[in-house]
Amino acid sequence: MRTIAFALSAVPESVGVARRRLRDVLRIAGVGLPEDSAELLVSELVTNALRHAAGEIGVEVAIGVAVLRVSVRDGSDRPPQLRVAGDLDTGGRGLALVEALASRHGWESAEGGGKVVWFELPLAGPTGTGRAGATVAVAGAALWVVALGAHALLWAADRRPQLRDPVVAA
Repeated sequence: MRTIAFALSAVPESVGVARRRLRDVLRIAGVGLPEDSAELLVSELVTNALRHAAGEIGVEVAIGVAVLRVSVRDGSDRPPQLRVAGDLDTGGRGLALVEALASRHGWESAEGGGKVVWFELPLAGPTGTGRAGATVAVAGAALWVVALGAHALLWAADRRPQLRDPVVAA
């Protein structure tokens, strides 16, 4: 499983940054998900971290052969609580969306304080079976690791966070 992690400042613009970075990682990995479920769910978890915790937010994207796992770390020790939002409520639906769309989800205390809230979504496997299908899976995983490494180098060189950028934590 290949993992990419990044930190965000606790500002509202970080929700959009998290979506864009996740989209970039998935595009480079060649992973497509129906109805942009991953983007919606990362938006919800980052929004919850902004509303209920203070300080830097950590996002980790892990892509395996059959599963995408996205984890969001915040500084609050309070466990997430599923709410039942009324028709006129403007919030309170984030964890209900995670529960409805994710194949698995949960949370755990983070080492050093805070918590990590995560979700998983299934990925389509190779269409072949047997040895040929396994070869396709290994070749595809190797290709995306190389492409992701190249993307990380380009991002570091060309899009280094500037002091004027309030969103990306250094």
